[in-house]
Amino acid sequence: MRSIMTSATNAFFGVTVKADGAVTIDGCNFSYCGHSVVPWGGCGSPLIIQNCYMDRLINNGNTHYEHIYYGGGTRSDFSMLIQNNTLVNANGWTATIFLKTDTNAIQNVTIQNNQLIGGGYTIYVQPTSYSITSVNVVNNVLGKGQYGYVYQPNGSATWFGNTDLPTGRTVTSTGTLV
Repeated sequence: MRSIMTSATNAFFGVTVKADGAVTIDGCNFSYCGHSVVPWGGCGSPLIIQNCYMDRLINNGNTHYEHIYYGGGTRSDFSMLIQNNTLVNANGWTATIFLKTDTNAIQNVTIQNNQLIGGGYTIYVQPTSYSITSVNVVNNVLGKGQYGYVYQPNGSATWFGNTDLPTGRTVTSTGTLV
């Protein structure tokens, strides 16, 4: 298992994960990046992103303002766990976590126990021509993005126990408060 414990500043990507085998990104501070963490399609498993602080996204004309972007992968054994992080996107664009099947299917992603604030939508899960399976969004505290908490056509992710930052009210998978 590889463990990454660094800070990234003024970079297009904070960390790109292309490695074969398990990778843990633990205790990092990402600021002034276009994308803080980007796993590439064939990277190993599991990928764990935990105990990190990510804020102050930048745009160089080629980024979308998101901390974690995953466009799908080719490995059937891939899994990604995003836990115990604070991600702040003050730009009002895209998301804190952006999962979109740009290059292949997305599977086995768990987003749990994070504080996620801002973006266009706080969490963006979008299937295109590939499928999304086993994406779980559990027990996160969410600060509403410019357009809402979640963008996920067709209910692409399973939601449970997520709450609104200022009120503590439950945030549903459709982005409504109850």
